[in-house]
Amino acid sequence: MSVVESPHYQAAREGIKGNPIIAMMAAGVVTVPLPALAHEDGTPRSGFMNQANRTFDDAETRNTGNAAYQPYPPDAHRHLGLIAEAILAERSRDARGGRLRHGGCRCTPAGRDAHAALGQAHPCGASR
Repeated sequence: MSVVESPHYQAAREGIKGNPIIAMMAAGVVTVPLPALAHEDGTPRSGFMNQANRTFDDAETRNTGNAAYQPYPPDAHRHLGLIAEAILAERSRDARGGRLRHGGCRCTPAGRDAHAALGQAHPCGASR
């Protein structure tokens, strides 16, 4: 089966890559079984999409005024599943790259980078 989608979808996916909030959210669901987050074809489940959108919006609001954080442009295309898709993609990249263990936590390089990008110390005190 082929799917035709607007070029805006791919542009949105490219625009969200590297967002530190996405990296932190992916680290937060790394132990959640994939079937709880996505259907067999890899598309995010509805409940996960809704929760991901709410959590992302809340985190962006909390980072208002944080000079270290570059928010997702408000006028940029953002389809319903964008945030959940980005979290699943980041989770997959982290799984392929392996997680580092230090200070008793399971941190990914992306998770540490996300804290640094937000101007925050990593919870376990680790640095790159």
